[in-house]
Amino acid sequence: MASTLAQLVRKVMIGFPRTDGEAILAVKQAINDAHRAIAMVRDFDELLVLDTTSAATVDGTSRYHITSDLLLTRPKDIYSIVLHDDENSRKLTYVPYRELDKVVPYPDMVGEGRPYWYTRQGNYIELFLIPDAAYDLYIRYSQWPAVLDSDDDTTPYLYLDEVIVFLSK
Repeated sequence: MASTLAQLVRKVMIGFPRTDGEAILAVKQAINDAHRAIAMVRDFDELLVLDTTSAATVDGTSRYHITSDLLLTRPKDIYSIVLHDDENSRKLTYVPYRELDKVVPYPDMVGEGRPYWYTRQGNYIELFLIPDAAYDLYIRYSQWPAVLDSDDDTTPYLYLDEVIVFLSK
């Protein structure tokens, strides 16, 4: 069962020599740091987002910002992108940015059409072929955990309270 921030703070503060406001703020920051450290180690099912239907391409645009254009929330890793249109669906093939020149030697010369490949470059996704219409994108990705601010905020991890407390101490 997921714990609240107040419960985690109480567990971390056991044995602390000080319990003033500065110590509590430091413990809350340590708990949020522990959440992020756990997410760095492994992608947990609790932070997996299966798809988003609000993402769409724009005719003639190949480069999209992950959070502002594709509307992904706290994206960590992208597992797959499926392009949907009225006729057919296609799972796009991921090409690492370093190998893009091998697959698409002249990206500006590929023209427009239904995309086959995508690459991630920092906070941007680039599609090849350049979309020739507005297509819906279904994106499967993992998220970074949300920052716990309020005492009622719950941890996204179901059975990792002991690990969070240990890392926070």
